[in-house]
Amino acid sequence: MYVESVVFYNTERVKVVARKNAVIWKLGLKPRPSRTASINLDVLPARQFLQANTVKTIAQIFAETGLAPDALEIEITESIAMTDVNFTVSILQQLQQMGIQISLDDFGTGYSSLWSLKSWPLNNLKIDRSFVSDLMEGCNGAIVKVAIALGQGMNLRVAEGVETIEQLEFLQSLKCDMAQGYLFSKPIPAAAATQLCIGNREWKKEEGRRNNAKDP
Repeated sequence: MYVESVVFYNTERVKVVARKNAVIWKLGLKPRPSRTASINLDVLPARQFLQANTVKTIAQIFAETGLAPDALEIEITESIAMTDVNFTVSILQQLQQMGIQISLDDFGTGYSSLWSLKSWPLNNLKIDRSFVSDLMEGCNGAIVKVAIALGQGMNLRVAEGVETIEQLEFLQSLKCDMAQGYLFSKPIPAAAATQLCIGNREWKKEEGRRNNAKDP
């Protein structure tokens, strides 16, 4: 379940929203403990993430809602990770020590280096879907293969965005750990996502083929 919202502002209004969302996430994640709610910080300016009270605020939300830290994944962008690197690494380490999963989103489109991947406390590597969407063009297929091997060689779970069955099958052939994207579901409201999780329904390839056939 992916949630595009921010919980790092030190305001009561956002804390109230976070508490409400946490209840929804608990309901949606309960059927399968392995499920996580993922907060994407793509729209968050780095200066808002790099605050001394970030970890304290998140810990307070966990304490107030009862949401388990390992049920939450935070997706950071390379632009955030490259801002005030030492302080950013310190924050990420503290969050990871709490049990939160840390993912680097849109890998391959920013400025991170191999040294950065080694230095940042990461659990997951999410390769930008543009490399998969154009698999038949140029060397994108080779780039995807190398990126998956690189991530797995560094003990990171690798995820890719997919929109078609063909893309999914290609990633499966490379033993990619995870896949996400429009093939499985287009964006839906939090309440609808919760019901989808509570239903505990398995996604099947036939469903993806039908969805692809409906798209123009």
